[in-house]
Amino acid sequence: MKHALAIAIAIKLQSPGPVFYVSQRVGHKGSVFTCYKFRTMVPNADFLLAELAHLNEREGILFKISNDPRLTAIGAVLRKYSLDELPQLWNVVRGDMSLVGPRPSISSEVAQYETPHLRRLDVVPGMTGLWQVEARRDPSFDSYIALDSKYVTDWSLWLDLKIIVRTVNVVLGGTGV
Repeated sequence: MKHALAIAIAIKLQSPGPVFYVSQRVGHKGSVFTCYKFRTMVPNADFLLAELAHLNEREGILFKISNDPRLTAIGAVLRKYSLDELPQLWNVVRGDMSLVGPRPSISSEVAQYETPHLRRLDVVPGMTGLWQVEARRDPSFDSYIALDSKYVTDWSLWLDLKIIVRTVNVVLGGTGV
């Protein structure tokens, strides 16, 4: 708990605006829920997205750019070690998310899905998943969907445990982007 407080203080000291980034996400069977993260970008980052769309390095629906100018210095550290995701434990407690599963999408992404992509909505979204531990830096939307579909098809408690163990290694290794 004191680590979360330290993160919140660091965010407030470095950048004006809220401590948390709150967004609507699409979860299990298309249900919409409020997802919480520590804020890693400038307060108006969502509005600046349109200006940066031409710099997208991902293929397909996903958006990601290296050296995103919207990212704060503390935000870069939080993302590197996935600490920005810690508030999603509240989503897990509420039942909107689980520890493991496909990451929750935003509505604009889901609106672009083809029918086979919707399969990832058959399970509760997770804080970590197969894509995060196997292809975290892979820019391909097809890879993202393939690994989420594999998770849905192959789900087992054993698979979840393996993903959790691998997530610890990924987080401690600081491979977040």
